[in-house]
Amino acid sequence: IRLLVTTYGGLVDPGDLDTASFTALNTANSNVVGIYVSSATTMQAILDAIANSVGAFTASNAMAISRLGGLRRRQCRLMRPSRPSK
Repeated sequence: IRLLVTTYGGLVDPGDLDTASFTALNTANSNVVGIYVSSATTMQAILDAIANSVGAFTASNAMAISRLGGLRRRQCRLMRPSRPSK
């Protein structure tokens, strides 16, 4: 997710990222993940699919700070992932 948002999403690492949340999730689940995309989709849909595959979520605030959290961690704010409109 960090690679995607900095390479294709226009965010700067570490300035635009909540690096502590990325580190916490990597510590909790360091598995390698990937995704196959066969048709046009949004960056948010891709990020949600990857995060959801390991029980996590992504969120951004008004200052474009990307946050990543695990749903099993009590200190994380839970946010409903946005769904692409049909």
